[in-house]
Amino acid sequence: GAMHDSDDRDPPELHPGTREKAIKDIVSWIEGSHASSTVLWVNGRAGVGKSALMQMIAELEGIYFGGSFFFRRSEPGCNTRKHLFTTLAYQLTVKIPGMREYVDRAMIDDAFLPMKPGAVQLKRLIVEPIRLLQIAHPIIIIIDGLDECDGIDSQRKILTVIGKVATDPNAVVRFIIASRPEHQICEMFNEEPLFSKTRRLVLDEEYDSLGDIKRYLQEKFEEIYSRNRDFMPGVRSPWPSENDLQTLVWRASGQFIYAATVIRF
Repeated sequence: GAMHDSDDRDPPELHPGTREKAIKDIVSWIEGSHASSTVLWVNGRAGVGKSALMQMIAELEGIYFGGSFFFRRSEPGCNTRKHLFTTLAYQLTVKIPGMREYVDRAMIDDAFLPMKPGAVQLKRLIVEPIRLLQIAHPIIIIIDGLDECDGIDSQRKILTVIGKVATDPNAVVRFIIASRPEHQICEMFNEEPLFSKTRRLVLDEEYDSLGDIKRYLQEKFEEIYSRNRDFMPGVRSPWPSENDLQTLVWRASGQFIYAATVIRF
């Protein structure tokens, strides 16, 4: 259930037209030379639409997307780092021609690799096979919901391992990490090696989430109105009124989850 296209996940959807600037900035980072930043940290408080954004990036065509892991606190197997790098390695064997041979060889050489530390797994199952394949373009890996990984120590270990790869000039792996800006995660990104290798994208501050939410609510209410016009004879369009709509936007406080809940009811 941890992969972006897993059957067990009900993927969050990003409404068309919302977060356009964020998507544009992420794609621009992906397509850039990456000379200065090899990690992109997308952060924002709960409900602002980080997972929906990561889902959309994972589904974009034309980028060298390698794999994804979506941490979920409430799902066994998706709330621990235990399967993180093996899950990513599996996805890479499906996506990259020739990758399986090198991953299989690494597993034959060391049958206990899935039980080894994350740094060893990342190096042997992902970084080295990609290097041996002489892939020149960056391979993008998405890790969503890092703050939902069980235990602060586990979160730190993941970032430590990624920090080592981020400073390796020969590694073509690039990480997009999405999380809430929790203290221990901020601490790690504010220290070397991640500090100088990370581009930050703060959904709350840099992007017009209020405008996005208003557009989303307007379109959804229009759909509801046109579908149920026969049952709403005394209700004038536009429904709800501009005043009521602005109240809902204000109450959402930039949180898409609030707007989506309003529409469901």
